[in-house]
Amino acid sequence: MKLQYMLVKYRYDRLAKYCASRADNLIQLPPDLGNRVQNIRSRDLDILLICTNPADNSPENTFNSLLFTHRLARVQIAIAPSIPATTGIRNIDYFITTNLTLTANPAANYREKLIALEGSGICCSYPLELENSTVEPTRQSWGATDGSVVFMSGARAFQIIPELRLTWAKIIAAVPNSILVLYPFRSRSEDYPVLPFSTNSIDIRGIWY
Repeated sequence: MKLQYMLVKYRYDRLAKYCASRADNLIQLPPDLGNRVQNIRSRDLDILLICTNPADNSPENTFNSLLFTHRLARVQIAIAPSIPATTGIRNIDYFITTNLTLTANPAANYREKLIALEGSGICCSYPLELENSTVEPTRQSWGATDGSVVFMSGARAFQIIPELRLTWAKIIAAVPNSILVLYPFRSRSEDYPVLPFSTNSIDIRGIWY
């Protein structure tokens, strides 16, 4: 027996094309905010699952951040297992996170009601054909030797808080012949603050981004 629900996809890109093949309907939203709000509300949705970070105020995501501040469905749920922080948005009712990232009293730190998944909450599946690599980095290309200690991070720059940057700087300063390699999981370029490293007498040429 088929469950009585409808899955609607509101984004259209390469991955969205794949998702659309699994959905009941695909809707291309208007370009302006007001008409987007009206369009979604006209669907009379029971649940809106937001599969991005609504609190991401980076320039490319500001439009979505404004969209999700509106009441668009009866229940609005944000899911961001890799970002254990409240959206702070009044119209987000639930936040799907993981039990591995929750503190002793998590409700005090979230505006939303929490739904905690077991484990990491992240399962990567790549059903699409990946593009060929254009860069093949090596330790030598970073200026590292076989004896170098290489620290690596795949987080986006804006998600790395000042305290973490300062901690990294102290660690690198204390570990001889070490470098830090940053490989953001998105391709958009971002400026990365190097002041904590320079103030710890670290050659910023040892920071690869």
